[in-house]
Amino acid sequence: MIMVIRLTLAFKSLTLIPLVITLNFSRIGFLSFFYYLRSSLCESFDEDVLRQVPLKAIFLLTVRFENNIMKFNKMLFIGGVICSLASLLHVAIIIGGPDWYRFFGAGEGMAQLAENDQFFPAIITGVIAAVLAIWAIYAFSGAGIMNRLPFLQPVLFVISAIFIARGLFGIPLVIYIDHPYLNELQGKMIFMFFSSSISLGIGLFYLVGLIEVWKSNLHYKASANE
Repeated sequence: MIMVIRLTLAFKSLTLIPLVITLNFSRIGFLSFFYYLRSSLCESFDEDVLRQVPLKAIFLLTVRFENNIMKFNKMLFIGGVICSLASLLHVAIIIGGPDWYRFFGAGEGMAQLAENDQFFPAIITGVIAAVLAIWAIYAFSGAGIMNRLPFLQPVLFVISAIFIARGLFGIPLVIYIDHPYLNELQGKMIFMFFSSSISLGIGLFYLVGLIEVWKSNLHYKASANE
């Protein structure tokens, strides 16, 4: 009997392949998949069979995973992904060497230090990469796909404020502040525009995601007090 069930499930899994291929990382996509899987199991086997075989565990897993998807914070997830890419980009800059430092706005001084095989540029860039990675982890924690980290909401607020401030004030600082490094960036306004736009976008993703976390917590507390 169990062998028949396994063969039947294997056959039905083939019908899921086109659906799995077309899934995207959205709430509708995940829920559609698990509703389909749950309904397929229910149509094929009655409750007595599901209690006797490991298929019940699969059935319950779909329900639990569906509940987790419903709590999924897309804004923080997207912000975390972009922040992760920014962290990886800084690692690539270390590997790429002086030309990469120049192209990504680190300044001629940092590029020359890298050309002279000094460790200072790699250390500074590595610290920035590590900080961005930690910020991404906090975003994933707030999104609900990782365990909750300490001081989650205050940290997310500070991160969003830093990114938004960089996005809003980066170009004005370059234009109005007289400093050798900022004066050098005046010749790279296209880079400043794109980097400021990306920073502002990440900050808004973090901020909107954090607001969703606040709303969720307020709803939970209100439900608990009822």
